Amino acid sequence: MGEQIHVYVDIRFLNKWTWLTVVGWFLGLTVAEEVTAWVFPSAEHALLGSSPIYYAVFGAVLGFLQWWSIRDRISRSFGWVIATAGGLFLAGWLVNKQLYIFEPFATFFQNFPLLVDIVIGAVLGFSQYLVVKKKLAYSYAWPLLLPVIWTISTGIMGTPNVWLQLVGMFTFGLSTAVAMEGLSRLYSHQESPPNKAGI
Repeated sequence: MGEQIHVYVDIRFLNKWTWLTVVGWFLGLTVAEEVTAWVFPSAEHALLGSSPIYYAVFGAVLGFLQWWSIRDRISRSFGWVIATAGGLFLAGWLVNKQLYIFEPFATFFQNFPLLVDIVIGAVLGFSQYLVVKKKLAYSYAWPLLLPVIWTISTGIMGTPNVWLQLVGMFTFGLSTAVAMEGLSRLYSHQESPPNKAGI
């Protein structure tokens, strides 16, 4: 028989990460819009969300609140904030600037807009992976999971219904919470479970 694997779930962490991520997403959108409007006072309001600065500010707020969830679990993890802000800045620069420079790319991504979200999720996931790659047992799976989670969640948020947008934020928060918990709390039968209440 193969080695037995036990999964212990820290419900307190799941709740904390999920709700702080939801708050971070909502607050990040608001702060990013205000800051970008201040940096580009003459820009059209509808175009603010395409600026890499918008992405970076949003990422800084979201990353900070997520870091607040993991700071007791992962030592020296403030880089998560920098990685989230920097990763989203790079993603915003790619999907709104570089990918549309060449006509074939522009046509391709216009025909398959879902790929834009996959690119954003992949860039963000890899940036965050660089912070936790030596601190999570299965960190290599993070940049593989995040593009899927990001694409599904933002797809739900893309609807005009406010309640569905909240569902999308909650989907992202809970899914990333479960992913983070699972990647950091897989224990073999030879290891002791974490010193916290779990299932």
